[in-house]
Order: sequence, then C-alpha cells, then structure tokens
Amino acid sequence: MAITKTSFETGGLERNSFVRPGKLFTANEGIVVRSVGQLSPEAHASVVEAIVTLLRGEAQKEQTEIAL
Repeated sequence: MAITKTSFETGGLERNSFVRPGKLFTANEGIVVRSVGQLSPEAHASVVEAIVTLLRGEAQKEQTEIAL
C-alpha cells in the first residue's frame, strides 16, 4: 500500500513509501527519534482495513484447517 505526500494530514516523508500490513512489529517508544507527520483519516483507515483483512484471512484459514 503506497504512502505519498497526499496520505498525510500533517508533515510527511521525503519520498513515497509503502505500508506492509503483513510485516507488523512492536517498538518501544524509547527508540522513536521523532514524528514526521500524521496520516490523514482516510489513509489511516485504509491501513487499518488492510491489517484487519489480513488477520481475518488468517483466522478463516485456521478455522478451515481445524475443521478438516
């Protein structure tokens, strides 16, 4: 999922980038150096929906495997 200048409500990245919903990780706030911007509500909703879709797909796959 592409993130461009128009994906941000405030701030932004120096170049176009991508969100990879399948590559989630946790990070302690102590390693965050600074905030570069805030996604627009539409871009944020798209990212959340992509993650939810991914998780639902995995949950359905697991349910199918259990049923077999």
